[in-house]
Amino acid sequence: MDEKLAAIAASQGGVFTRQDALSAGLTPRQIRVQCASTWLVLRRGVYAERAFAEALSPEARHVLDAAAVALASRLGLVLSHRTGALAHGLPLLGELPEVPQLTREPRSSDDTSRTPGLHVATLLDTERTTVGGVPVTTLARTAVDTARSGPLRHGLVVADAVLRRLVPREELIAAALAHRSWPGGPRALKVAGFADGRAETPLESITRLVYRQQGLPDPETQVEVWRDGRFVALVDFLFRDQRTVGEADGMGKYDQPGALRAEKIREEGLRRCGLEVVRNIWDEAWHKDGQVELAQRMRDAFGYASHRPLAPGVSFRVPSLEELVRRAEQRRRAA
Repeated sequence: MDEKLAAIAASQGGVFTRQDALSAGLTPRQIRVQCASTWLVLRRGVYAERAFAEALSPEARHVLDAAAVALASRLGLVLSHRTGALAHGLPLLGELPEVPQLTREPRSSDDTSRTPGLHVATLLDTERTTVGGVPVTTLARTAVDTARSGPLRHGLVVADAVLRRLVPREELIAAALAHRSWPGGPRALKVAGFADGRAETPLESITRLVYRQQGLPDPETQVEVWRDGRFVALVDFLFRDQRTVGEADGMGKYDQPGALRAEKIREEGLRRCGLEVVRNIWDEAWHKDGQVELAQRMRDAFGYASHRPLAPGVSFRVPSLEELVRRAEQRRRAA
């Protein structure tokens, strides 16, 4: 691709218009040739380099399509809701949106409110940002819109991830309060109050929600267990008064050779500390029957733990969210 046009595309999320190509010095005939070969037509008059688009993940391709919609429109569209979450690199539960989700300001004419995926809503300047040159709602507004428009657990996964980006909880709650009278607003406010940036995975987010919905006490999250000054483990959930640990197990954590054996040794170390350990997988957190069974296993563990004290020398430490995020980034770079 022409260097000038490539720079324009890079500044717009990988997409460019016919006018961009003309401005870069291409002739109409050259544009037609490129459209028949190396360019992908995303919208009328909006393109992306074919090799670039075809190499993207499904999530990134969805964002590319959304960027094309925004660029083709004259309505000042902003990527939002679940599409906005993808643009920010936040995790989503379930399938990708069938069509890009974008928001525009209300207008007195040219009503397109029934266009699939297009939301018409007030957007303050403070609720807008850009990601890779593409207009997107801010992290807090994205979390609130996602929580307003979908199931509770879907919104919680996004809200947890937003707080993990070190967005202040007060900012998330303020965004939810500002939209509490909108459709789904009470649900978004509930999500904002319950969100926890300490959740490392979507499974941890929905497991914590299952605990709450099944009437279990709220656990502490991401707690270090120590014994006699030696580190034993960092656990997903600690029910301190019940001397019980909860672990949300995505099976991918056992893909590495020796991982399963190491996890068994880790669990035995926790049990020697006088702690019960209850694990759950996706099916148990996702389906109603599994949720009920998980809650019962947790209550059984509370009962078992009540018959014995913690081992001597056991202590707990709760790292700050900033420390947890820093460690996660170090692990990512080392991988």
